[in-house]
Amino acid sequence: AMADEWSVAASNWRALAELIAMQVDRSTLLFDIGSTTTDLIGIHPAHVDTASRTDTDRLLWGELVYTGIERSNVAGLLQKFNDEGVEYPIVNEQFATASDAHIVLGHLEADANNMVTADGRSRSLENCQQRLARTMGLDLEFVSPQTLTRLAHAVHEAQSSLIAQAIVKRYGQCPASSISQIMLTGHGQFLARAAINRLSWQPTVITLSDFLTPAAERSACAYAVAKLAEAMR
Repeated sequence: AMADEWSVAASNWRALAELIAMQVDRSTLLFDIGSTTTDLIGIHPAHVDTASRTDTDRLLWGELVYTGIERSNVAGLLQKFNDEGVEYPIVNEQFATASDAHIVLGHLEADANNMVTADGRSRSLENCQQRLARTMGLDLEFVSPQTLTRLAHAVHEAQSSLIAQAIVKRYGQCPASSISQIMLTGHGQFLARAAINRLSWQPTVITLSDFLTPAAERSACAYAVAKLAEAMR
């Protein structure tokens, strides 16, 4: 790494995949959804099933999807939203992110102390609703909570569809012959399950927590680097 830093740039995913390859006894799809991205990594016992070396490679192959449960721009996921026959164009501005939708749906907890949002205001439920309303060109006073919930569902559906499409692109609609199980990790596992439900394939689903402690799972890539270094001694 010191001699050629580009050989390991943005490769934390590879470290985790290599560690999992040392643990599993069957073909596995490692499915990691975080705040910004989704990783889809095929793994066989003692072997990571990818020729990708860079994020660009993985984007082209469908092994990396730039959508996550917090930072993804709503306007990048939806161009329009049909609510009971009224088709609203979605304003192409950074007015709301996926975290707003998932808080409205109850997938994530509201947090009045977290200001990492599109407008710098907290992740209270009301502020999340206000940000979603602005993507429709409205203020909160002029849109019903039911409409905002339906908009949040549309965001969730758009994300799960993107991820399902990437799985099909890389592995086919029903890759049971090449993948025996899916291993979920990251704090977007609810979105991973929604994407899986879009496929005709219904695999065995396990979680990384079956192999690691909760503390190790939270820092899984760093933990993987340490364990791989230990194994090389």
